[in-house]
Amino acid sequence: MSKNQKSKNQLKKETLEREIKQLEENKADLESRKDAIWFKNIDSLQARQIEKLKFLELKLERGILALELTKKKVKERGTAGYYSCHHDIMEVITSVYSTCAHLSELKIIEDSIREILRKNAKKDSSSK
Repeated sequence: MSKNQKSKNQLKKETLEREIKQLEENKADLESRKDAIWFKNIDSLQARQIEKLKFLELKLERGILALELTKKKVKERGTAGYYSCHHDIMEVITSVYSTCAHLSELKIIEDSIREILRKNAKKDSSSK
């Protein structure tokens, strides 16, 4: 092999090594940005959960009030009272049910994201 050929091969090798190093740095940067996005998603999920919990609390208070008023009416009027089949409690019950279902789904998503982050952290620590 000529000296010129060796020089070209050495130059190609050095170029490839620099490219590999750059790709590894890019990969590490992407991994850290990916984790930041996951953490941002958790924060967003938790904000949504708090919003849903406040809504749930309002609906529960409204339901308690409707039940107390109905209980009072039953005691005071008995069978002489008129009772609506479109009682406020039905809307409350439906809202409470759907809000709880939504909170459950948000928690499942949050747990899944936390599991991904845990696995990534475990993988990162074992690869170092």
